[in-house]
Amino acid sequence: MSEAITPLPPVPPEREEKKTPKKDKSSVSLKNLAALKDKVREEHQEEVSRKEAADKIKISIEDFIREWNVYAELAKEKGKKSLHMLMTFKPPVLVSDNNFKIIVATETLKETFSAEKIYIVERLARTLGTSNFEIITEVEELPESEKAKFLSTPKEKYEHMVQLNPDLKKLMDDLGLDFNY
Repeated sequence: MSEAITPLPPVPPEREEKKTPKKDKSSVSLKNLAALKDKVREEHQEEVSRKEAADKIKISIEDFIREWNVYAELAKEKGKKSLHMLMTFKPPVLVSDNNFKIIVATETLKETFSAEKIYIVERLARTLGTSNFEIITEVEELPESEKAKFLSTPKEKYEHMVQLNPDLKKLMDDLGLDFNY
């Protein structure tokens, strides 16, 4: 035989806990509103002053190359060989105030640089004290004898190996291998 559960009687209104609103510690009173406004205005002025000072910084080619080489070594340590190769191929050149040009050997290396450019610019801006500079990338066509040093895609490497040893192509054909797979 099961007993029915009877509900508890409601709590009389005089026994209910009275909830008092808690003060929000992050709220601002009218008394310190003026002080807060002055603080925000002061911080904004400091930020504007820092930006104006950073925009006036002229980067010397020596400082740029020094920081460029530091980043190139970091890329090498992280195993980014293509990035290291393009950064050390030729040193950057100062084109005009805070405008630098780098020369890369192939279009593929230019794309590699483009993919990494945001990180390079971010680090250089931090270490040089300004983001008011530009890096222009230019591809310099190399003579055939030098191109072998900058083979970056598997297809370029395969074509170069076939030039050195035409029997490689015959072997690929005999085995029914397709380079694209």
